[in-house]
Amino acid sequence: EFPFATIQHGIDAASTGDTVLVSAGTYVENINFNGKNIAVIGEDRETTIIDGNQSGSVVTFWNNENNAILDGFTITNGNYDDGGGIYCRDNVSPTLRNLNITNNVVSQDGGGIFCWDNADPIIESVIIDGNNAGSDGGGIFCSVNSNPVINEVTVENNIAYNGGGIFINAGSVSIANTIIIGNQAENYAGGIKATNSTITLDNVEIINNESQDVGAGLNLGGSDLTVNNSIISHNISNS
Repeated sequence: EFPFATIQHGIDAASTGDTVLVSAGTYVENINFNGKNIAVIGEDRETTIIDGNQSGSVVTFWNNENNAILDGFTITNGNYDDGGGIYCRDNVSPTLRNLNITNNVVSQDGGGIFCWDNADPIIESVIIDGNNAGSDGGGIFCSVNSNPVINEVTVENNIAYNGGGIFINAGSVSIANTIIIGNQAENYAGGIKATNSTITLDNVEIINNESQDVGAGLNLGGSDLTVNNSIISHNISNS
């Protein structure tokens, strides 16, 4: 029967190419696209909320979703080992658009978004705010040939051991028209920590981030960096 009571029910009933439209409201659930290349679109990201109830990643892409879309939600209250808000793994490339990803917690990596093993999401018009990772990447974590495209994103007030805003390892990441502000690292890099990676910054502001050790704004190890029309300023290292 329509409408479905849960978003997951709508996903389960959908076929490739379908769109699941979600009315404003708070949905206490953890959703999994389960390999379906569909669009799940909320009425408004301020009023259409997926609450993970501290019982895992709020949203999961882990079955070759290469043309899926998530648009128009607040993603919150996830709690897991990795990927508190959104978990992307193994040859997936969803589009993540018009989202608030906020107040998610992980014991390890990727408080807001976790990308692992050729996970290449398009992340655009997203606010990633107030997430916490026990290890790396409070806002976004990328590793093992994961190459996200990040555009018109605000990464703010996230906390991790390394890479309070963004942590990148063994990847190629393009970041444009983005603000990385007010993030904190208990070790290296309040803003961005990158190792063995290629990073392109185009019209990016990395400001007012803080770390206990060196590289409060940007900390690179064995990485190539291209910077165009960007500001890295007023970051504080307490070492």
